[in-house]
Amino acid sequence: MGLAPYANSRVMHEDALAGGQLVLTANDVRENGAAWAMDQALARLEPLDAIMLDCDIDVIDRSQFPGAPGARAGGLPNLDFLEAAKLAAAFPKVRVIDLTEWDPLLDPTDLSALTAGGWLAEVLSGFEERP
Repeated sequence: MGLAPYANSRVMHEDALAGGQLVLTANDVRENGAAWAMDQALARLEPLDAIMLDCDIDVIDRSQFPGAPGARAGGLPNLDFLEAAKLAAAFPKVRVIDLTEWDPLLDPTDLSALTAGGWLAEVLSGFEERP
């Protein structure tokens, strides 16, 4: 969720689609919202017994998360990323969740650290909302 159209190669995109992966771009999320995107993703995962979720924080716009080497201009707003993390964590089949693509040394302002801390708070809040 939240891929920039220029962040991956055509071959990577085609391989993902051929493998049955759901690919939602940053534009998809902007047009429809993070809740819609998570509904699409979680509906596809419903048949699984357990889910390990990898949250690549570099989908956030570079101006809002300078501590991610792969972050690009035109990425997701940090609030969309945080909303998606909370919704995913509230899904009972998510058993493991991690945060990747962050290098704290790239951001002397601590903006990225504050956003990553927000991610953790949203994940914990999502876990707490489980039935």
